[in-house]
Amino acid sequence: MDRELFIQPSVRIRNLEKKLLTKSQFERLYEADDLQDSIKHLNETVYSEDLAKIDRAENFEEALSNSLNKTYSEVLSLCPVKELVDVLTYRFAFHNIKVVVKEKILQENFEHIYSKVHYEDLDNLRKQFETEKGEKGTWYEDTVIQAYKTFEETKDPEKIEFFIDKRYFEKVLEISKKLELDLVEEYFRAMIDFVNIRTFIRCKRQGQDISVLKEALIQGGYIDIDDISSYFYKEIQDLVDAYKNSKIGKSLFLGLKGYNETGRLLLFEKYMENYLTNLLKERVKRMPYGPEIIFAYVHAKEIEIKNLRIALVGRANGLSPDFIKERLRETYV
Repeated sequence: MDRELFIQPSVRIRNLEKKLLTKSQFERLYEADDLQDSIKHLNETVYSEDLAKIDRAENFEEALSNSLNKTYSEVLSLCPVKELVDVLTYRFAFHNIKVVVKEKILQENFEHIYSKVHYEDLDNLRKQFETEKGEKGTWYEDTVIQAYKTFEETKDPEKIEFFIDKRYFEKVLEISKKLELDLVEEYFRAMIDFVNIRTFIRCKRQGQDISVLKEALIQGGYIDIDDISSYFYKEIQDLVDAYKNSKIGKSLFLGLKGYNETGRLLLFEKYMENYLTNLLKERVKRMPYGPEIIFAYVHAKEIEIKNLRIALVGRANGLSPDFIKERLRETYV
């Protein structure tokens, strides 16, 4: 890939980075007296345009969704390599695959939960059910058929999740390697490790059989899935201790600590996302230009909007500033 293509887009992204919210701006949001006061502070930022379109503060989710969709439209319009666009947006595409298969199984319409990113693909996805088992479809459309066939064979909706998630990671890793984007590949491989260990914890917590774990684990991470399975009849701490010296070891430790203290995986997911944010921050901020700058900005914006959602939901429900702060992710700026 010709990195020179990203000189001008990188300049534009660096300008957009300057509009990302700082920690002090988030402090004003979660320390505000109430939701109305939080929205007033947020109106002083780049989100004012989207907030102006909602009729009441409680509808902030609509403004956040519009802002994220606008971010993708803006970033994708300046991205000169289509394959990088795919890496950035396939998460939404595969979400839509899950929804279209769910529609087929339940014979209901779930139009309201489709992602607007990759929304233009929906007609083709739905039409796959009318073809001869999808042989004429692309690999993407074929995923819909194969996912539905998985349900027909097992009658287990969870197996659909396993299948589609594996297809997603296979594809983004394939593209990352093809484009020779080592950092992006490292990002997804580390994410797979976190996801696999999160799955391990869930299976242990739910008292699942080891066969469920083996079917759910995703290939492609740094930690061999057979190694993860080998700890199934041991304590969760044993697995985390085995990888304490790995790149993600400290984050795994903190994530498990949060899980043990709360009985929930929310803090585990927080430390996974913090690791990925810091990985990009440490490497991308030193780059003069390149596709990684676009990738890192999209990650940063998604984390920012997730933090806004946590802060605003917290204020709407009268949660304490300390409770909200504990759940916020690391910011990119």
